[in-house]
Amino acid sequence: MQNDPKSIQALIYSNTTLAKLTQRSQQQSLLESTVRSCLSSSQNMHLSACSLDNKQLTLHVQNSSQATALRLASQNLLQKLHQDHNLDEINSIRIRINKLDSPTFTPPASSSRLPQGTATLISELAETITDPALKKILRRLSTRHKD
Repeated sequence: MQNDPKSIQALIYSNTTLAKLTQRSQQQSLLESTVRSCLSSSQNMHLSACSLDNKQLTLHVQNSSQATALRLASQNLLQKLHQDHNLDEINSIRIRINKLDSPTFTPPASSSRLPQGTATLISELAETITDPALKKILRRLSTRHKD
């Protein structure tokens, strides 16, 4: 019994699950290229993905300003998809911000240590203060110096 080599295409289409996934992937690619053809170049730059589910086209963009711009243009986009590409099965467009691609704000690392000169000035200032609570706080602060 000899096993003849099979092409990848034959293997994919012999497995119904793989065949469905391949077909879905091809439809997704076609949908994305169709949507991109209806958008301006600046809108295309920020579009990261799109999908169609329950007659609703979902567009994923990188930031909120691009989401707003696409929301404003969504009626025109829907008309183009209906008229130019016969995609009448799309009833609405939803715009989502892709959180994974969004840069997150990282505050700069703060140093809780003071330069020696600043610590000395605060210590000297503390000695001139008459309020005991403020004097205590300034003394404690002056001990936070870099060695």
